[in-house]
Amino acid sequence: MRALVSLLVGCSWLFVGEPAAPPTAPAPPAAKVSLELKDVPLRQALQKLFQDTKLQLRVNADVPDRPVVVKIKDVDFETAVRILTRVGGAEYRKQGDQYTVRKGASVAVAPAAGAPFIEDDLSGKYVTLDLERVPIRQALRTLFEKANESYRVQPDLPNSLVSIHVTEVDFVLVLRVVAGLAGATYAIKDGTYLIRRGP
Repeated sequence: MRALVSLLVGCSWLFVGEPAAPPTAPAPPAAKVSLELKDVPLRQALQKLFQDTKLQLRVNADVPDRPVVVKIKDVDFETAVRILTRVGGAEYRKQGDQYTVRKGASVAVAPAAGAPFIEDDLSGKYVTLDLERVPIRQALRTLFEKANESYRVQPDLPNSLVSIHVTEVDFVLVLRVVAGLAGATYAIKDGTYLIRRGP
């Protein structure tokens, strides 16, 4: 009997061991996102974006469900969320696999260029681009002409092809997407945007 009790106690130690690691939150989808929405209510647009992911979406009741017009092509999931919430006059927070959208316009996520995104960075200038497989220098020229901003491209930036389709999106958000597609970064010096090869 004593041997049986010792055996049972010994077996219980086999199952105790190290505590199980907490489950990790699903990463945002790695696939590129393309959306074309015209006058679609924000909540419906967000549901469409999240529908094939394992991520959770919560939209606060005070978020206006205003119609959005967005046309984006081949951007990463985080950029798509950032653009969609910004166009809808909302902000979002990400905690684990939970995205919470609330009223406002302050977005706090990392942009394509890798620097922290600050709401004050937004230009208030909205641009529409419909570019398919154009050299980055041509895309930048088109973007900066539409925004009436000055820029300079460093000579070592490869002239890779980019595609972007956006409608009425803030110039800075579009610039970050375009720079990210080309593996570039930018800085602002004396009112001029300096575009260079990324790290």
